[in-house]
Amino acid sequence: MVTVMKETIPGFGSKLNGAGHATLFNNDKHNIGANAFISKNMPNIPNVTNINTVGGGLDYTYNPTSTVNFSAGFKKFDSPLVSSGWQPNFGLTFGRSF
Repeated sequence: MVTVMKETIPGFGSKLNGAGHATLFNNDKHNIGANAFISKNMPNIPNVTNINTVGGGLDYTYNPTSTVNFSAGFKKFDSPLVSSGWQPNFGLTFGRSF
């Protein structure tokens, strides 16, 4: 699945987002997916710089009667004044249905 969205923010400028997700493996209990995203802010205010954010990662979900979702990846942001470099990004979620 791929999504693209452009948003106009009054008094600021525009924001452009793009994201994609692909299922790499799926059966009754296990799901592995890959994702990527990009976000670009385009301010129309003088002396405010563009900020770009990009990243991606993998998701794993295990679901017999409970759901365990683990995600890991990297993201970074860039602007003309500063750059974060690639930073790790992790998440863990547990859910149970009754």
